[in-house]
Amino acid sequence: MIEPCTPLSLLQVMTYSGPLKIKSLEPEDPLIEFNQGGELKSSRFGDVYASSLDPVGESEHVFIEGNQLQQRWREPPKESSSFHVGELGFGTGLNFLLTWKHWFEAEDKDPGWQHLYYSGFEAFPLSAVLMETVHQNWFKDPGSPYQTLYPYSKQLLDQWQDMMIGVHRIALDSSITLDLHINDAFSAMAQRPKRSRPMDAWFLDGFSPDRNPQLWKPQLFALLAEHSTPESTVATYTSAGHVRRNLGNAGLPVKRAKGWAKKRHMLSSPRETSKPDRFRSSAKTLGEIQKAVVLGSGLAGSTVAHALAGRGWQVKIMDPASGFGAGASGIPQLALRLRLFNEANAAAQIYLQAYLFTYRWLVRLASEGKFFWHRKQIRQSVTAMNKRKPLSPEKLARIYGNKLFQTERNGSLCFPFGGWIDPIELCRALCSSPKITHMFNTPNPSFEAQEHGWRVQSSQGNQTEWADALIIASPQALERLPILNEAKLEFTTGISTAVRTCDELKKKDHIFTGLRTLFPARGNSHLVSATYQRVRAGESDAKAANQENIIALRQMLQSDLKAPLDVLTHYERERANTYDRLPLIGRFQKSSVSYNATNPIYISSAHGSTGLATCPFAAEIIAAEICGDPLPVTEEQRLLLDPSRYYQRAQKKNRQTSSESKKT
Repeated sequence: MIEPCTPLSLLQVMTYSGPLKIKSLEPEDPLIEFNQGGELKSSRFGDVYASSLDPVGESEHVFIEGNQLQQRWREPPKESSSFHVGELGFGTGLNFLLTWKHWFEAEDKDPGWQHLYYSGFEAFPLSAVLMETVHQNWFKDPGSPYQTLYPYSKQLLDQWQDMMIGVHRIALDSSITLDLHINDAFSAMAQRPKRSRPMDAWFLDGFSPDRNPQLWKPQLFALLAEHSTPESTVATYTSAGHVRRNLGNAGLPVKRAKGWAKKRHMLSSPRETSKPDRFRSSAKTLGEIQKAVVLGSGLAGSTVAHALAGRGWQVKIMDPASGFGAGASGIPQLALRLRLFNEANAAAQIYLQAYLFTYRWLVRLASEGKFFWHRKQIRQSVTAMNKRKPLSPEKLARIYGNKLFQTERNGSLCFPFGGWIDPIELCRALCSSPKITHMFNTPNPSFEAQEHGWRVQSSQGNQTEWADALIIASPQALERLPILNEAKLEFTTGISTAVRTCDELKKKDHIFTGLRTLFPARGNSHLVSATYQRVRAGESDAKAANQENIIALRQMLQSDLKAPLDVLTHYERERANTYDRLPLIGRFQKSSVSYNATNPIYISSAHGSTGLATCPFAAEIIAAEICGDPLPVTEEQRLLLDPSRYYQRAQKKNRQTSSESKKT
């Protein structure tokens, strides 16, 4: 339970702010220029990004020392092994890089500290090109104090993209996670899920209060206090009296301290070390190994298992199949694609954030040699567009800009951040950790809530597992549990056809999506994916489906394909969707003794045809929620994905009906 620092008089500003209301997911231009002295300056605010007098030294003095980070890291953690820093005004990333450096290089850091989460709030992010230019300028002088940041800067730039409005999680190594909240700070903080762990330290580094007063308002400080505990600290370079008073009134008391260099004062929190941490994660005892059972060994289950194992959990995967990928994840090739929308809404943000997260995730894991990531451009023809709600090129340009994809003359879209993987190879690689074990050939396991956690038993009754967390990552498993299946999943069966390659098809070295998806050659075959029929697995006419795929492929390629195509084999797989075509991700909540906060069930299911993009992102959400870490989504996004949403809507409707009946 979080004990907020905020006085009750300010609670009215701390509620969920409602649906996203913007016309574009592109943030506004930061309006950057370099002044005559070579300093980076914002013409929007008429202020420089950093002091010309040793900005590295100033950042260390104000934020690292001002929040007493090194001293606090020497002390053992109380409830959580992760430390959380929030920064208003991410800018060039200097404060983040210095915090990362001190965290990584601290020789006397208590071994209980395992992970640093850093949340940067920025309304006007630097483009990838500009960010690289700024960092390159840092390192031109061999004697500059920036030189020690080079290895950290390189890792950040490797993953830095042109950021869109939303929450973007960047995993930089096994102990550092950066969350970028791209939006104005008030909106971003108002949308931060209450389930996210509060901050341990705040860096207030926006432009000066007289140039950018929006970042120094009492209403914003009240939101900061809501996401803090009595032990949270604040530090900022300004010593303005109204800033000090506003922070104190919000429940974040600060005092004047010695400023950097010629500056007389700054503000920082007086720290008290005797109060206990008010936030309790799922860990029973800090350092105690916890166990999870995952039902399902496809992409949804394997990514959750991998995310939890990376956080130190022991994971048991159960599946009725004999191996990985027996369900929708069992075709030889899956493409990473971005689902597009005609509106800049929270659903569009979810798929954008998932797409970019998974792209970075795949590139990073593949670079470690865990599996092979086939980076390929994706060309999406107009025939791939949603026929019921056709995508408008004009709307797409307004919503997404031109960084994620380019529109070609014929209306097709070209995505540079695309590619494909072998999903079974990926599942095996993700589950190769010694912390993950498997129980295949285990149909219909039963589970029973205990005082804390779950007792899970195989259908044969010959093996019992005890788990602190239970994750359902199989739509078939979900379907067998009516109490959880409020969404009434819709199942479709798709057949993918492998055809023998020919000269015309060999020229298609990219992924081509239209009436079907054509993958690049793999050996002597091309995969054409897939038909969609509203039948269950085993009820499809495979021969007819193969012919449908070939006819659709010829229509897509038109004059480019004249040779006859030989069918080598086919793959029949079943997928699930919900009524609102959004996946089920997160903790299931229901007014039942068996499924409450003490015995939560987590679900990752109904990913439809975009599972490669959404499953890794879903796994990160679930693992963060189980472990009490920050969630990489807004509150509106969390509610859209909430597995309980159908149940809650039904309950609301029932209450309204009951109320109307009483009136009549």
